Amino acid sequence: MSRIINDPYVIFIGIIKPYNEIDALKKLDNEISKNRKIYKNLKVLYRPHPGREHLIRLASKSNFRNIIFDPNMLKFIKSGNRKYLTNEKLYYEKLLSGSIFAVGGLSTVIIESLIFE
Repeated sequence: MSRIINDPYVIFIGIIKPYNEIDALKKLDNEISKNRKIYKNLKVLYRPHPGREHLIRLASKSNFRNIIFDPNMLKFIKSGNRKYLTNEKLYYEKLLSGSIFAVGGLSTVIIESLIFE
């Protein structure tokens, strides 16, 4: 399966329940920045829950150095077209299987990440 992101990444999966995901991303960004010898060019790919996609707009104001946003979620925000949230050409599976590991709140996606190794 081809990769969607070329850099090594950890996927941060958002949840529908209210939670300060931006603060968690800031902590991850700082940890990676302070420890380049350990993390090298590691990125955190942030995919908020489709019901909370507005969090990407908030997160983009934080000037992250090591956080990138899910490309299809960005397309959805820009266009409003829900097709970018569907399972188009195994996109979601590629995101999960291309990551080193997945982190996030209590969600079925964490179980799905195990399925896609």
